[in-house]
Amino acid sequence: MAYETALFKKLLHFKAPAYLIFHVTYRCNSKCSFCFNWKLLNRPEHNKEMSLNDIEKLARNFPYLMQLTLSGGEPTLRDDLPDICYLFIRFSKVNIITIPTNGLNPGRTLKILKNICRRLEKTHLRIVLTINGPESLHDNLSGVPGAFQQVMKTFKGLVSLRQEYNNITIDVVTVLTKINCSFIPEIAGFVRNHLDINTHTLILVRGDIPNPEYKEIAPKTYLSCSKIINNTYKSNPNKPFSGILKVISELNTDIVYRTITSNHAQLPCLAGKKLIVVNPEGIVMPCEYLNKPFGDLKKTNFDLKKIINCSQVKEILKHIQKSGCYCHWECSTQANIFYNPAVWPKIIWKYLMETL
Repeated sequence: MAYETALFKKLLHFKAPAYLIFHVTYRCNSKCSFCFNWKLLNRPEHNKEMSLNDIEKLARNFPYLMQLTLSGGEPTLRDDLPDICYLFIRFSKVNIITIPTNGLNPGRTLKILKNICRRLEKTHLRIVLTINGPESLHDNLSGVPGAFQQVMKTFKGLVSLRQEYNNITIDVVTVLTKINCSFIPEIAGFVRNHLDINTHTLILVRGDIPNPEYKEIAPKTYLSCSKIINNTYKSNPNKPFSGILKVISELNTDIVYRTITSNHAQLPCLAGKKLIVVNPEGIVMPCEYLNKPFGDLKKTNFDLKKIINCSQVKEILKHIQKSGCYCHWECSTQANIFYNPAVWPKIIWKYLMETL
């Protein structure tokens, strides 16, 4: 209970960033045909990753950090990923760390994740695998022959890891595209019947991807597919606010559906306020959609406040609010729900209705 109380106190710091998405590398061993980051991956001009010393300075900027996502690229390609996690555990007292992985290198991935688990202390680790179709389709979409079987090997190792450490969660994400939407019932059935996971989530393909036609998905198709996937949700008593997060996930599906149907923002966007994105080179951004960088941490000796308080950032934040900036990026829409006090009564009411 003391842990949840500490987490709630962080939530009450309304103006402090609480959710950091840190792209730790642009290196990747996959060739996903739906990747929004594909133009930056494995390019020599984008291989200047932040050092551990720099990342320590970054971590010291977030005294009220609740959520940290270490993304990429493929984050497990960084040998020092356990050290990165520990820096945020030590200096940010982060509550939940999320690591999405393609699972293509089971031995390496499991070794790195086990080293992270040994240093978690009270922090909860959420590991996210991607399954985008039956075996042949998954391999095709990832651009790597044998990818599906590698994910299965990684999953089996993660189950053993979860038995050893009770503060980790294994989740599955499926990226919805025009190519795999008809396979969603089969994917959901496989995950539900064969994988002992905690959560299966559907996310809608987004951004500037190699195959733009993949984004041709009707809103009603998204909604029906989401309902199929959401039925696999399992509450985890070891994960902070697990039941509340289930409710938020359901609300998030509704927000995304209404956004893509109306082409209009459903809630005030908190990108750049509660949610911050940092790329491997130290460039600070409000989100992964808006091409309006806040600034370069290297130019401020990694002092985030100097960037956040500058006039340029204030103008960008005004633009986000006045323009009604909207998107269906689930991390952002979920942050708009979770960190908006006006939505809390609805969350609590829905939670009570589902649990009583």
